[in-house]
Amino acid sequence: MSELAIIGSGIAGITSAIYAKRANLDFSLYEKKLPCGQINYIERIDNFPGTSYGIKGMEFSQILLNQINDLGIKIENKQITGIEKTKTGFRLHTAAEVLEHKAVILASGAAPKNLGIEKEAQFAGRGISYCAVCDGFFFKDKTVAVVGGGNSACEDALYLAGIAKKVYLIHRRDELRAFDYLARQVESKSNIEILWNKIVIEIKGGDFIEEAILQDTKTNIKTTLRINALFVAIGYKPNTQIIRGLADLDYQGFIITDSEMRTSCEGLFAAGDCIKKTVRQLITCAAEGAVAAMSAHSYIKHK
Repeated sequence: MSELAIIGSGIAGITSAIYAKRANLDFSLYEKKLPCGQINYIERIDNFPGTSYGIKGMEFSQILLNQINDLGIKIENKQITGIEKTKTGFRLHTAAEVLEHKAVILASGAAPKNLGIEKEAQFAGRGISYCAVCDGFFFKDKTVAVVGGGNSACEDALYLAGIAKKVYLIHRRDELRAFDYLARQVESKSNIEILWNKIVIEIKGGDFIEEAILQDTKTNIKTTLRINALFVAIGYKPNTQIIRGLADLDYQGFIITDSEMRTSCEGLFAAGDCIKKTVRQLITCAAEGAVAAMSAHSYIKHK
């Protein structure tokens, strides 16, 4: 039985691994997919301290991988399919084996919900974005659209209204689901136009997105919207299935933690985009990863 398992190699998991190494813990870092996760798909990063302005996501990922390689940290390509609490720690199940650890940090992240339409993946990073704060700057004085009608969509539309020339808010219903104060702010902005009862059924373009084909949810009439970018803000789906029933989750499935990144299950910590929080940025995920590792170290050494 080793001391610690870290599940997920996004920036939260990698930061946890760096701090676990500095604390001289015996740990393993598990990742089922591409190391560094969604960072690889970010077109450019401008707001992470210490990095070059406009660094590509893939370049930033390589910097992180180089750092952990220099520290002798290896990423184990294993998919954890279940976590079981025991008297002495945890059993992590894979398709082929059972792994035992005294404590666990879950840094499995969350995936933005997508529209589920053809060519969506093709235009991701080429006009389609799932983070207005990350990518809005690149569409200064352009025409953009936001899909959604909740708090996130309204916040994105308001943020983009200060950057873009024109912002369309595409919503499938005839009233916004956002808090009243957000809805009022959106409706009062002169460069935001709400397109009610509309869904995106198709996107077109060359190297970058150029058009979104909309369909009216009541009349089924189709219209074409010329845009430079489409921001999808219809929510996130946390990757927390493996701890359902083990730790407290909110109604959306995000893990509830305290300020020390402790969950309701003793010895289980969480960090990054899989936890319940208000700001989802690289810098916050890194900070949470550091706190989780320090909390796990304290738990292991004092248990």
